[in-house]
Amino acid sequence: MTRYARYIIPLMVPILAALFLNLPAINSSASFEERISKAIESGLANKKFVGLSVLVIQQDGSLFKKHFGYRDIEKKLVADDSTLYELGSITKAFAKLALASQNEIQMDDPMSKHLPQGIRIPKPGGEEITISQLVTHTGIKFSVPCTIRLSDPENLICYGVDLSGSLVDPYQNTTREKLYDFISEFSYTVEEFPQLFPKPGTFYSYSNVGVGLLGELLAKAHGGSFESFLTRSVLDPLGMENSKIAMPCENDDSCENFVQVYHKETPSEEWTLRTPWHLPGMSAAGGLRSNLKDMERFLLAQLKPENSPIRSAVEQSQSPLPTITQQHNRNICDKDQTPAVDNCNASKKTYYYGWEATPPPTVFYQGGATAASQAMIMFSKDRSIGVVVLSNSTVGKGEASLYHYPNDVALCVFQLLGQPITETDFCEKIAN
Repeated sequence: MTRYARYIIPLMVPILAALFLNLPAINSSASFEERISKAIESGLANKKFVGLSVLVIQQDGSLFKKHFGYRDIEKKLVADDSTLYELGSITKAFAKLALASQNEIQMDDPMSKHLPQGIRIPKPGGEEITISQLVTHTGIKFSVPCTIRLSDPENLICYGVDLSGSLVDPYQNTTREKLYDFISEFSYTVEEFPQLFPKPGTFYSYSNVGVGLLGELLAKAHGGSFESFLTRSVLDPLGMENSKIAMPCENDDSCENFVQVYHKETPSEEWTLRTPWHLPGMSAAGGLRSNLKDMERFLLAQLKPENSPIRSAVEQSQSPLPTITQQHNRNICDKDQTPAVDNCNASKKTYYYGWEATPPPTVFYQGGATAASQAMIMFSKDRSIGVVVLSNSTVGKGEASLYHYPNDVALCVFQLLGQPITETDFCEKIAN
């Protein structure tokens, strides 16, 4: 079942599993602003990225915002607080917040309750997949809308997604109807390969198609598109007036404040201009574009929900999910087992409604990556620290990706502020 994993560009970063270490802040007479700027500027000189925008909210409430490199290499244009970037999988945090804002769809609902009539329903382990399992990547054991049949197990059956190799805008044909077709086909795969599909909720398998489907179910329940519901429920209340999924200006190349996006396979190559991604039926998985101006509002709402107009939804999105946590932690792999083969989990974790998180002291995070953009949001409510990093470039792809630079920048920020998350020196890593 993992034979095609190398073709899938994840819209996320791996789970951070290390505990906080009570290490002292880096001993330096330079200010935080000087140290983080120096490390990132060194990374720019070493051609690790094209453009980068960074927002940091520090313990004392002060803000640091700075832009590095170019949003457009050819025109030598630099970014500003209004420059729009692809958020990739950070969109998932918005989708889950939108889910928390409404009552039509409940976490315990089987997804079949909100699908149209006539769709064949998969039942891994004899159980239906619930909305909470779509939210937590514990229901659909595929990342993209592709599956297999017993009659031809060497070939994928894909619905709208193009995995031919170039991965240039691979989701542009993934409509809502294509997702519905995938769900019906997936039900056959579950029946033909029952040994490969444990009961929902007992395993973790990152699923773009699962969250993409969640977004379309929300859209169906509330009328219109996922973007229209997201705008009403989250973006407008938070004053995120610049954030959007559909950008008509792309049709005539008139998007003045949208970054150009770049990619290269190895650090020594020159940057190549690429195409932003479009996910018509999977926009909840990674279709949102935003800027530092709007992401500051979003980050402040996470750090101080009590000051947010959608306080209840934000607090719910940060709440733990004990039932799925218990199911996961009862299914930890033995020494001679592997997750992919034995349908077990590599390590214990705590599930949250809307976020991935490190073990206590909790740091919430969500990363994102398309073919040519990367992003990261990371925050600790206990320490009142929050970071957003947006980039318009990638190096490598899929499992061959060399690094997730915004992730490393965010971890360097925590390190410089005296709250390192792992023992790795991420400030040295982003510079060299």
